[in-house]
Order: sequence, then structure tokens, then C-alpha cells
Amino acid sequence: MAQSHFLPIGTGLNPRWKQLYADAVLELDDAKLPGRIAQARAAMRDRADSPTSSGEECRILSDGFRILRILEEMTTKRKPAA
Repeated sequence: MAQSHFLPIGTGLNPRWKQLYADAVLELDDAKLPGRIAQARAAMRDRADSPTSSGEECRILSDGFRILRILEEMTTKRKPAA
């Protein structure tokens, strides 16, 4: 079975995206969540575009993008209709 990368571990060349990703995933305030997701996504995109990203890190980033999208969808569904 594949290992889950909900919160990536280990030290990488660019841990900034990991911290921003964790901040987004762990954010409890729905008002702050879209900004956290946007910051994490931008940092993750920058890292994915880096020529120093390993194949494993790219897979972890791909999983992270998927989790952020799901989190975003869940947050949108929780918002009350105006």
C-alpha cells in the first residue's frame, strides 16, 4: 500500500512549501483558509517547477495539490448559501 503524505516529513532543499502546506491543512478558521491554500499552492508550484525537485518530492507535491483541492471543495460546501 502506498505511503500517505498528508504532512510531508524529512528535510528537503526547500522546506518553506512544507510549512505553508501544513499551515493550510491545519487551519481551522474558514475565513483564513483560502489565503493559506493559495500561499501553499504557490510555494508548491514553485518547488514543483524547480529543476532540483526529485521524483519522490514531485509525487509528494502531487498528493499535496490533490489534498488542497479536496480541502478547498469541502470548505466551499460548508459555506452557508447567501
